[in-house]
Amino acid sequence: MLINILGGGLILACGIVMVSLGAFALHEMLGMRASATGIVVGSELGGDAQKLPVVTFTTAHGEEARFVSNAEMGRFLGPRIGDTVPVRYDERRLDHARIATFGGSFLAPVVVLLVGVAFLVMFVLVLLSF
Repeated sequence: MLINILGGGLILACGIVMVSLGAFALHEMLGMRASATGIVVGSELGGDAQKLPVVTFTTAHGEEARFVSNAEMGRFLGPRIGDTVPVRYDERRLDHARIATFGGSFLAPVVVLLVGVAFLVMFVLVLLSF
C-alpha cells in the first residue's frame, strides 16, 4: 500500500513537471509571432560536437539579426550553409529566434506535454485502483 502511494506520488510529480515544462516551451514558441526568411551563414560546435547552424535574417523593420539554431546541421535533413530557412522570432528579443519547422519548434514541447499528460492519466488510474 505504501509503495503504491509513493509510486503514485512520483507519477503525479513527474506528470506535473513535464506538463509544466511542455506548456512553458509551447508558450514561449507561440510568443515568437514575427517571421522572416533567414540564411544559414555558418556553423558553431554545440554539445556532443554537434554542428549548429548560424542563421542571419532581416526583420520587418530592416534590422539585421543573427542567432545560433538548436537544430543540428546534418548531411541529410538539417540545413546547410547557404540554405534559406523560415525563421520565427520575438520582435523584442531578436536573438530569441528559431528555424520555423514543426520539428525544430514544436515537436519537443508537444512530446513533453503529451508524456506529462500520460503520467497524469497513469496517476488517476493508480488512484482509482485503491
